[in-house]
Amino acid sequence: MKLILYFADGFSWQYVEDRPFMEEFWRDRRPLRTLVGYSSTIIPSILTGRYPQDTGVWTEYYLEPRERSALQRLLTRPRLRWTLFPANLVRLVWFRIARRTGMGMEHRLRIPLELSHLFSRHPIKYDQFPPIGLPVRSMADLFAERGLSVDFRYVAGQLDPAAELDHLRRHSVEHDVFFYYDPSLDGMGHRVGASAEALTDPIDRISTFLEEATGWLEREQPTHVLLFSDHGMTTVRSTFDLLGHLSEFELGKDYIAFIDSTMARFWFPDEQRRHRILSKLADVPGTLLSEKQRQDYGIAFSNRRYAQDVLVERQFVAWHAQADRRCEVRQDRDQHAQAFGAEPVQPAQREFAPLIRR
Repeated sequence: MKLILYFADGFSWQYVEDRPFMEEFWRDRRPLRTLVGYSSTIIPSILTGRYPQDTGVWTEYYLEPRERSALQRLLTRPRLRWTLFPANLVRLVWFRIARRTGMGMEHRLRIPLELSHLFSRHPIKYDQFPPIGLPVRSMADLFAERGLSVDFRYVAGQLDPAAELDHLRRHSVEHDVFFYYDPSLDGMGHRVGASAEALTDPIDRISTFLEEATGWLEREQPTHVLLFSDHGMTTVRSTFDLLGHLSEFELGKDYIAFIDSTMARFWFPDEQRRHRILSKLADVPGTLLSEKQRQDYGIAFSNRRYAQDVLVERQFVAWHAQADRRCEVRQDRDQHAQAFGAEPVQPAQREFAPLIRR
């Protein structure tokens, strides 16, 4: 038996509701409720069948204070604080250059200089399988235990069905599992919007490849195919200036925050300031997660390195800072991810062994 696993990042269930997609190919197809977080949250959970509090990975960045650098100490002096804005602007420009050229140090530039000593990042490498070491049994462990050879392919840029099919034909004998990670739908969705019509080309490329690859492999032996995604997408209808809303408080002194487009995580130096700031957040377009909600979502960590309090925005809204007023598309936990199986697939489970049969 051969197994094709195709992970299409950002392939929202709404896309296949809005247009036909390989209608006669799948024996099982269903929407999936995703997790609170981002791809860094969901990928470890996909690979293990476990919640983030079990995998140890929720968000890429987490609180881990270190000593400030000499440059930080210099530019945060009262008379030089005016230099922080141009310095951070230069860091953002350099971040874009570093990311495009693959220099490997770009993530350190995403955080404002005055706060960068407070956070560390998990060494997640999305172009590798597995992308990060985990403390629990993963799909990679299962493959190794069963003696299955895995051909992992990270689809950079956009999927070239002909090229990938040629690669599969040349390596079909030596491998049992063909695992593809395709981020093209996610990347293009952020540019053109959460629209099945606008994303017709990358969606059609996926269907072309899967149909032809399955047809080729099934000439020799049965082939199971599983197509899945990690989250949906939503076109943003409004934005909210969260830092502006908290302008009466000093970031880095009264509170620490890590703000993404759809979620903000907070830490406080004492309960008094925590109470004041949480009261201020009561009227923003979002929800502060209760302890029970965090337990239900599998993010109730025993320590607070990921967050002391978590604010999740309402659907169709994105947070922004004053320097970034526009966000067209956001990753959305309220929009379903999806799973398709060319063989019957069991409902969500905590172990993946039943999916893989020799």
